Amino acid sequence: MEKNRRQPGDNTLGILSLVFGILGVANMLFCSCCMGPYNVIAAVVGMVALVCGIIGHQNNQQYALAGLVLGAITVFLVVVVFVLFLLGFVFVDMLHY
Repeated sequence: MEKNRRQPGDNTLGILSLVFGILGVANMLFCSCCMGPYNVIAAVVGMVALVCGIIGHQNNQQYALAGLVLGAITVFLVVVVFVLFLLGFVFVDMLHY
């Protein structure tokens, strides 16, 4: 008997993963021009979507897969924006010399 298995009708983690994934992607799309707290919030929300999606997907929840994908997209976008932000500083610094 497994303790951690949820009942078949319980889709809470899948729905949470989907909601956090949508919030993360929306945050990145509409607030990525500000490098400050919005990207940190998007990274945290994306990671929560990833964790809930992984746990929910192990319990065969359909919404969890969508949340997992959206969470991965959010984390990927955070990394891309951060790298572009750093490259912008490097190129601006190179122009001053």
